[in-house]
This record gives sequence, structure tokens and C-alpha cells, in this order.
Amino acid sequence: MIRLQKLSGAKAHRWQRISAWYLLLYLPALAIYISLVPQHNSLANIIGNLYYCTFGIASLLALLLVFIHAWVGGRDVLIDYTPRSNTYLWLTAYFAFLLLLAANLTLLVLAFNPIF
Repeated sequence: MIRLQKLSGAKAHRWQRISAWYLLLYLPALAIYISLVPQHNSLANIIGNLYYCTFGIASLLALLLVFIHAWVGGRDVLIDYTPRSNTYLWLTAYFAFLLLLAANLTLLVLAFNPIF
């Protein structure tokens, strides 16, 4: 079970700011990268190349920070707007949803790029 006492507002806000700044730098780099890819490449090649070498590390870090950003934002909404008696249930369900989404993205990356 997730405890509200361990969810510090200052730490959560700091992580959300870090993830926002990183994504602010990563997304334009991703757009430039995709615009420079030849048009005859398939979606499988583009996704496979996203997770190759240095840009792959940056992409995986971006995915991790997207999940952190989503967790902090969703957690704040759930804490603020759900009844106190149901908050733990909704936080656990939201955490399970994010884990399921992360597992699906991992399988998608492995399907397009079996090197990992």
C-alpha cells in the first residue's frame, strides 16, 4: 500500500520540475532526429533507432521521467480530489496502471528492437 506520509510535496515538485526541463530539451531533439530520418524508413526502423546507443539512453531516460512526471501529477490530482477514504485505493490503482503501461512500452520496444 502507498503511504501518503512518504509523499513529500517538495521532493515531488523537484522531480516534476527536473522531468519537465529534461523533456523540454529532449522533445525538440527528438523532432529534429525524426525530421532527419529518410522518408523511406518504416516505423519499426525509426523506433528501433530511437533506442540505439546515445540517443537510446536519452530516450529511456525520457520515458522514465515521463512516468515520474505522470506519477507526481496524477498523485497530486488524486490526493486533492478523491475522498480521503478512497485515496489509497485510487493511488494504488493509478500506480498499477502506470506499471502496466511501462510493461507494455517495454514489450513494444523489445518487439521493434530485439537487441535488448
